[in-house]
Amino acid sequence: MGNETAELVSLPVSPWTVKALWALDFNKAHYKTTSYTPLSGESWLRRKTGKKEELITVPVMFAPEGTLMDSFDIAQWADAHSKRDDGAKLFPAGQLEVIRKWDRASNDILEHWRALLFTKLQKDKALRRQMMPPILNSLGPITDWLSSRQIGAFSAKYDEVSRASSAAKAEKALQELREAVKANNGYVLGTFSYADITMAVAANAIDPIGPPISKAPAPMRLPCAPEWKTQYADLAEYKDRIFKEHFPSTQ
Repeated sequence: MGNETAELVSLPVSPWTVKALWALDFNKAHYKTTSYTPLSGESWLRRKTGKKEELITVPVMFAPEGTLMDSFDIAQWADAHSKRDDGAKLFPAGQLEVIRKWDRASNDILEHWRALLFTKLQKDKALRRQMMPPILNSLGPITDWLSSRQIGAFSAKYDEVSRASSAAKAEKALQELREAVKANNGYVLGTFSYADITMAVAANAIDPIGPPISKAPAPMRLPCAPEWKTQYADLAEYKDRIFKEHFPSTQ
C-alpha cells in the first residue's frame, strides 16, 4: 500500500469500533473511515481481507503494513503512528501483555452484553423496530419481518461466541476492574492507558451513555442487567469519569 492512508472499516454503534476510534483519535493518527453495512457488507469485507470462512467482524483496518482484524491491534497501530506532541502512550513500555489481559476481560463483558441484547431483541418487536433505519419503519409487517430476519442472522453469526459467554465471566471481569481501580488511583494501571479505554467501553454496559457521546440506537443503550446499576455503581462512575476526561472531542 506504500504511502496510502490507513482505512478503518467501522460500525459506529459497535463498542469494538468505539475502542478503535478512541485510540486512533487519542493519538491523532491519520486514517480514513469506511462505514460497514452489517450482513450485506460481509461478502465485500471477506473479499477485501481474504478471510473466507472464519468469523469476520469490524473494526478492520487496512494499513500500509497489513490488515488489522481487531480493535486491540488497531489501538497498537495508533500508538505506533501517534501524532501527539506530548509523547503520551496508550501502551506504556512493558505493559502490553497486562493490557491484553484487560482487553480479554473487556470482551468477556461485551460478549455477554451482546448475547443478552440479541435475546431481548428476538423477543421484543418494538425494540427491533428501533434498530431499523427510519425509512423502513413505515413498511408495517414488512419491517417486522425484516427486523426479525436481521436479528436472527446476527444471533446465528455470533452463536458460538454467545454460547461461550456468561454472566460469571462478565462479573469476574467487573470485580477485577473494581479492585484495580481502587488500588491504582482511579485507573486500571495507575495512569490513563488503553486498559482504561477497553474497560470503560465494557463498563458502559452497566449504565450506558447516551447522546452525544453514543451514536447507538436506544436498544443498544439498555443496561446489561438492571441489578448491575446498583451492584456496580462505583464502576459506572469510573466509566463516566473516563469518558468525560479522556474521550476525544472529535467523536
